[in-house]
Amino acid sequence: MTGQLKDLQTNRGFFWLLLSVLLASACTYDDEPQPRKHQGKSTPESPLESPVTNYNNIKDDVFLTRWTLLEPVQLGSTEKDLEAAHSQELIKVNDLWGSIKTGKISLNSEPRNWKSIHSGFSYIHLDRYLEPTTFAYTYAAAEIESDKKAKGYFGVGSNAALKIWLNGEIIHKSAIGTGISPDQYLVPYNLKKGANQLIIKVLREDKGWSFLFRPLSEIAADNAFVNLSPSLPYDELDKFLQSGFDIDARNNLGLTSFNIANRSGDTERQNALIERGANTKITAPDTAVQISNYFDSLYYRGSSGFSYLIAQNGKVLAKGGRGLANVAAHMPNDTETKFQVGSITKQFTAASILQLKEKNLLSLNDPLTKYFPSLSKTTSVTLRHMLNHTSGLFEPDGSKSPFSQPIEPTDLIKTLENQDLYFKPGEQWRYSNAAYVTLAMIVEKVSDLSFGEYVKANIFLPLGMENSEIYRSNQPVTNGATGYAVVDERTVKALDQNVSGLHGNWTGATGLISTAEDLFIWNEDLHNGHVLSDKAYTEATSATVFPNGFTPHVEYGFGIAIENIAGHKALGHAGELPGFHAELLHLPKEKFTVIFLANTNRWELKYKARTAEKVIQVMLDDE
Repeated sequence: MTGQLKDLQTNRGFFWLLLSVLLASACTYDDEPQPRKHQGKSTPESPLESPVTNYNNIKDDVFLTRWTLLEPVQLGSTEKDLEAAHSQELIKVNDLWGSIKTGKISLNSEPRNWKSIHSGFSYIHLDRYLEPTTFAYTYAAAEIESDKKAKGYFGVGSNAALKIWLNGEIIHKSAIGTGISPDQYLVPYNLKKGANQLIIKVLREDKGWSFLFRPLSEIAADNAFVNLSPSLPYDELDKFLQSGFDIDARNNLGLTSFNIANRSGDTERQNALIERGANTKITAPDTAVQISNYFDSLYYRGSSGFSYLIAQNGKVLAKGGRGLANVAAHMPNDTETKFQVGSITKQFTAASILQLKEKNLLSLNDPLTKYFPSLSKTTSVTLRHMLNHTSGLFEPDGSKSPFSQPIEPTDLIKTLENQDLYFKPGEQWRYSNAAYVTLAMIVEKVSDLSFGEYVKANIFLPLGMENSEIYRSNQPVTNGATGYAVVDERTVKALDQNVSGLHGNWTGATGLISTAEDLFIWNEDLHNGHVLSDKAYTEATSATVFPNGFTPHVEYGFGIAIENIAGHKALGHAGELPGFHAELLHLPKEKFTVIFLANTNRWELKYKARTAEKVIQVMLDDE
């Protein structure tokens, strides 16, 4: 495979997910960037003038971001209540549509209002626009004007149960899912010439309720079909084939359904596909071609993008970039472009604490109050609890979240002084940026250096990481990528992040600026005993054990998440900031490493399937 991948090293191009979302679900803050205001249209999250959301000739592969929403209808929490809400309607769909023009309707003898919203982004988080609630449902509506009859497929994704009507006819029904990604469902549609009425019922249990919705081009529909084919019941597979899908269609890796079944060893599925006319002579592309195809499928020309580095056994197999680090300057992304890497910073914060511990300058069993005596409500919290996210420390949100107004370390400490712990330390797991900001302050207290100075002297310089730094507010970054948001298919600058001034804000939780090349140096040295002692490394890369039997949704060591990818242990972290997304993933047994740094908020790069994980799965399939 090494030889196959060498050709990729000279290619430039662009590609696509916290750890999904590893940590996206764990973080309590919101990572969407703020769009710029523009004349003639409302800004995202603001009401629209017309009660009926209207689209004129929808475009393939463009997400519908404007909807008219009904106030939630509360439900009971029993299985019977949920089943009834999913199978029955309190009002005819045509009457429901008619009520939009008046802006209100009565359900369960209670008046409810319609309101129009504009997300501007790919996905619709209903909690943003509706009163937060559990065990409830709502309706989202839009009118699609078409200048001719048209048929095709909608790509739909949701973590909630859905029912979809088009012109009064139900075209889709699905149960509550465990996650959300684009094009989870392929929904056939037939638009008539003129106005078409689209209504989605979204039913929430105790989890989130978000959805994505877009009409698909033929290429995108083929990709979704091939990716869904391994799990499709045969009667559904037949329906898709009868509707016109090609049994030999390829996905964005260049694989057919038969290639996938053959690769997984699913002989039953292979035989079923052969019976349906699959061409067994179409061979799967080489690994290098698959990865290149994958990157290319995610690239939007003239837009921001990413850099990547793929390695095995300490040798770089492929590296390069796609898209622009700075759109205005037409500066391309490559492996020496500097990106804000968000929470990957936590690996460096944890390593700094462990280094100081090995110098006997602190103990992991030290109570937090040793360094901040005023935190009297945290007497049972130790540095160990903070490292593995079991401290239960309060996490500031709202106006003092990492992605809104800056908060200085002294303000954070004052906030923590007045807040109870979420739980008894060591008994549960809750991702905590506040803990890592506080750990960085402890590094400063113990070393008598700023956090940036300590990391530079003890990690960057010894390892030769010449293009890494801890970000200082308003400090220009040479060869640095600009973070971009994609709002209504327009690339705009994301929120200017003030996350890590020389003395704080969120330094320690975030703040690192680095390159793919430097992170490769870090990864190799960290996992080969050049940063920590064997004992400290083992502790940092071992999942936290809970004596009370508690099972966290994420296994975590010290600044390192521990995962299972197709039966293989993986160590890494992801990072999110407005306009930036970063992934660092390493398989210790196979010695695979994938580094992915992006300067865009596009959904495809974050939540469909982690890019680093996708690349590793392709590499594992080739082993």
